[in-house]
This record gives sequence, C-alpha cells and structure tokens, in this order.
Amino acid sequence: MLQKSLAHTNYIDIYQQFKDEFLVNDTCKWFVDKRNEVLKQQPFDLEKKVIITVYTGKTSLALVEKIFTVENDIEFSTIIDSLRIFLVNINPIEVFFSAEFSFYEKGQSMELYESLISGINHMKLFVTAVKSAINEECTLCDQLEQKINSMNFYRVPKNMLFVDDYVYNCQKDLFEKGSRIELTLESPPQRVPIDRLSNMASNGKEKDPFYNFVLMHIVLFKMQKNLMPTCMIVYNDDTFEFKSFDSSIKMIAL
Repeated sequence: MLQKSLAHTNYIDIYQQFKDEFLVNDTCKWFVDKRNEVLKQQPFDLEKKVIITVYTGKTSLALVEKIFTVENDIEFSTIIDSLRIFLVNINPIEVFFSAEFSFYEKGQSMELYESLISGINHMKLFVTAVKSAINEECTLCDQLEQKINSMNFYRVPKNMLFVDDYVYNCQKDLFEKGSRIELTLESPPQRVPIDRLSNMASNGKEKDPFYNFVLMHIVLFKMQKNLMPTCMIVYNDDTFEFKSFDSSIKMIAL
C-alpha cells in the first residue's frame, strides 16, 4: 500500500532506500512469499506442536510430542483423555506439568514465532524511517502508528505466551491452571556489573555478592512485606542478572 501511494511522487526513492535497508532479508522475503502463496494458491499450511512436560520432586519427564495440523485437527477432549490416563499412572494423587505450544510451517523445523517477531520489528523500523524522512503531518498515520505501538504480545517473553502450567488432581479429576509472574527489567535482559549490587545494597562497603543479595532482599521485604522467589546468576566476567518469578501453584515451567 505504501509503495503504491508513493509510486508517482518524489518520495519513491526514499521508500526504496529504506526498503533495501530494513526489508531486504530472508525473514521479510519469506513473509512476501507466503502472502502471495496464501492469496493466489492455497491457505497457509500451519502445524501446531504441543509438548507436555511432567515435573516430579527431583526431575522432569517430557512426553512424546503430539503434533496437530490444521488439516487433520482432532478434538481437544481426545488429548485430555489420553493425558488423564498417563498422569494417573505417574501419581494417583496429583501431578504437576506444563504444556508448551509451538507453531511451524508444515514440513519445516523453524518455529514461526521468532520469524513473526523479527518481521514485526523490521517493519516498525521501516515505517518509522519513512515517516521521519517524509516529515509530513498525517493524522491517520499517527493513529496507525499508535495502534501498532500499543500491541504488547511481541514484547512479552515467549514462555509467558506459549507455556502454561497445570496441576492435575487425580482423585477429583480436576485440572487447575497456574498463573505466574516474572520480573524483567530490560528486553533482552542485560547483565549488570557486580559492583552495582555492592553500591546499591551496602554503599560499596561489602563486596560479597551473596551478602549484598540477601541485604537487598531484607530491605525489600521490610518495605513491602512480600518477596518473589529470586535467583541471582553470577558470571565469570563479574556481571550478574536476576531471575524473579512467582506462581499460584508449587511448580512452574521456567
């Protein structure tokens, strides 16, 4: 649409410049090819994959992957019934497990989610660059840009979108879906020099990372009377990062 609108204007060279910069790559070419295929030949051949992972007190057990396609879909109740039988055989009381959902083009091994996010980011960069270069007031363009920027799904970590945690009460034949929260400060997460933790927790007086980690959480607990389970990962290059999370059930998929 943008190409057609600018085709007979002085801005077509700007369009072509930023198209070459942001949209000429394997991911965007794939999107164009699939658009043409869907419009002119056949529906997109989607394959949905569900991986069930059962958690015990000491380890986890991944079941055989169950693959469902758009053309040969089955009732969800069939999956549930076969899952019930398997879970009861593991533990007659309760079983914790996660379900991870992935999406592929049939016959391909590359997951579509990563390509989708990459395509969105490239298109956003392209539209922003063209809009800035043309530099004309356009209410409709501003509204469209605001709607695009208000979308949040591509900013959410993949595991929060496509991994669900459950507990199955075998005696009551009841599935409970868990809710969870993760704290992320930056996307993608960036490692932080370990000295910053010392300066933040003990004003640089104490260099032991674990001491400062504990001290910081004592202060936080005093302020809010609640703490999320948190892991601190310290790397050999004297940087660290936090992994903070919480869940409504005992086990969650990390």
